[in-house]
Amino acid sequence: MKLRNLMLVLAAAASLAAQTGDAGVMLQRAIRKESVEGDLKGAIELYKKVVAGAAKDRAAAAKALLRLGECYEKQGNAEARRAYERLVKEFSDQKEQARDAGARLAAMGGTATPASGGMSLRLVDTGEQFGLTGGISSDGRLMAFTDYQKGGSPAVYDTAARQVKLLADFDWGAQRGFGDQNAISRDGKWVAFNWYTQGGVGAELRVVGTDGTGMRTVVKERGWTVPQDWTPDGRQVVAHFSKAEKQVELCLVGVADGNVRVLKQFIAPPRRPRVSPDGKFLTYIESDGKSRIMAIDGTGDAPLLENDPRAHPMDWTPDGRGLVFASERSGAHALWHVGIRNGRPEGEAQMLRAGLTQGITPAGIGKDGRLYFVENSTINNSYTATLDLSAGTIGKPERTTPQFEGMNGFAAWSPDGRKFLWVGQKRSDNFAGGKLVIRDLATGRETKLEAPEQAVGQSAPDWMSDSRFLAYRADDSGKQMLMRMDTETGESTRIVEGRPPWNSVLTRDGKTLLFSKGDENVLMALDTQTGVEKQVASFPKEVWARSFALSPDERTMAFAGQYEKVENGQRSIAGFTVEIVDLGTGQSRVISRYDKDEASKAPGFIRRPLIFTPDGRHLLTGHQGGK
Repeated sequence: MKLRNLMLVLAAAASLAAQTGDAGVMLQRAIRKESVEGDLKGAIELYKKVVAGAAKDRAAAAKALLRLGECYEKQGNAEARRAYERLVKEFSDQKEQARDAGARLAAMGGTATPASGGMSLRLVDTGEQFGLTGGISSDGRLMAFTDYQKGGSPAVYDTAARQVKLLADFDWGAQRGFGDQNAISRDGKWVAFNWYTQGGVGAELRVVGTDGTGMRTVVKERGWTVPQDWTPDGRQVVAHFSKAEKQVELCLVGVADGNVRVLKQFIAPPRRPRVSPDGKFLTYIESDGKSRIMAIDGTGDAPLLENDPRAHPMDWTPDGRGLVFASERSGAHALWHVGIRNGRPEGEAQMLRAGLTQGITPAGIGKDGRLYFVENSTINNSYTATLDLSAGTIGKPERTTPQFEGMNGFAAWSPDGRKFLWVGQKRSDNFAGGKLVIRDLATGRETKLEAPEQAVGQSAPDWMSDSRFLAYRADDSGKQMLMRMDTETGESTRIVEGRPPWNSVLTRDGKTLLFSKGDENVLMALDTQTGVEKQVASFPKEVWARSFALSPDERTMAFAGQYEKVENGQRSIAGFTVEIVDLGTGQSRVISRYDKDEASKAPGFIRRPLIFTPDGRHLLTGHQGGK
């Protein structure tokens, strides 16, 4: 389904403590039907019964009415608005539920006012440009983002005018490189971004004015760089540089002179570093999800909250005396506030807003106390359809994942065709932390397993040839590896230790890992049992290969890639290719090629996976419609 990102603003007017109460046996049954069994219809009927008994238990009725509205929203049913409006109007004494209902109405374009002292939620805009933000200016006017449809061009979004402005126009194929993540200065005048030059000096940290002028390089030849924030005075950029495997440095970079001061070293990149308004402290999230705080000079590094290590900072309050963070300390994802004094938490944390969705990314808190954030409202479900390759047609899709409404994905058949796997997710970026559901197609029986928390990647866990085990990538404290999971016991064991290459594919029996050595432009085969490597084939020297796929008989491998040309000593993208490698002889042949002017015709623009049909005669891939 199409990704839909929402940019919202939450006005943090006051802190409210969480309210608790006995929801009643029937309410708990309804919640279980909705959240565990995925039975929305059954849950709705039970919620209605709880609401009907409002005279006996108004607290339970209010909670049921809120969840009833949420169920209707998942179905796309207009009754959701009526449920929220009734809750705001008739249950104003149930402040938490009335506040949340008002917020949902605001997000839906309603005008209901939340309960007094609460927080309001306002939808600013929707669009794909909000997929990866680079923060927001202190006045809340400009939000930076990366336009990946335009070669990773740095851009800003004007929240008042609702207009997008490209700060540079990097067209895929026309440039000798591409842009990546960025960060906007607090005064909204500058954006720092990563620029990668293919065949040149590699990654550079650049800055450009938000008026589109003054672009220049600040740091180069230090490794892959990711700008994250600016100091409040606009003189330094907080960025991390990845020099090599397990060598990541979090640094302060002087914008005027390019001076780099290393604050701390990591084995995996930290996330969301954020400088306090007084410029004295810095919060960040480690690769294992634990949050920390330290002085801006790198000293005094310590856990942010000892009793809540996975509390994720959203941003500092404008006065610098507190932090707003997301946490599940109450049992559900919610927004919290804690005071900060001299770089350490002070007092008890207070809940600001309950019912926070998982898929949000903070842009930052403005001077007026408004928190801007992006909500990923992707609706993921899996479908099957009949494919007629000779006619080039697809039959009517039929949904195959009835549970975990809107968060299903990574569906795959086992090699013997007897089982069907799908994932009910808790998060939308990968299958970690969700439920692996395996359906026996003959009996209809379903087995549910916990998906490994260490799993990473944006593709399905692969079935192995015995139709019992699954292969998946995992990250254990920054150390990446390939794992094998037993679908009968749920136990996982390692296949390959160390960091599997990005461009790799595992044979069905798990005995061989095919991967590319990009620096040598060769295809290697790793024996996963002995650790012995051997060269299988070489790629054309002008081709950068990716998107590997093995044929069903595992005798050939397909790949998509881009090929380059050299003119006057300068390398540039010449076009795109899809090729087949004979794994026995090492010979490759071109299936199709497109020059840079035909990029819109290239399969998936080389950024989507290739898949062989079961007979090995066709390759399937996604297509972006020329975008």
